[in-house]
Amino acid sequence: FGTLVEGDVGHVAPVIKKCIDDGVDAVWPGCDLWPASKKENMEAYVNAVREHGKKPSPAVGRV
Repeated sequence: FGTLVEGDVGHVAPVIKKCIDDGVDAVWPGCDLWPASKKENMEAYVNAVREHGKKPSPAVGRV
């Protein structure tokens, strides 16, 4: 909540990168997306996941 709604855009990518580097299985914004989430923070969130995340395994397409 705090990062996407209250944080500034420059803080988003480092938070996402740390989560990925720490070994999370999936990057989620929390339980839901708040309407007050800043558009630029959501864009930074998606871009950071694309940049720092891993490609899903081929098994994902079979599920």
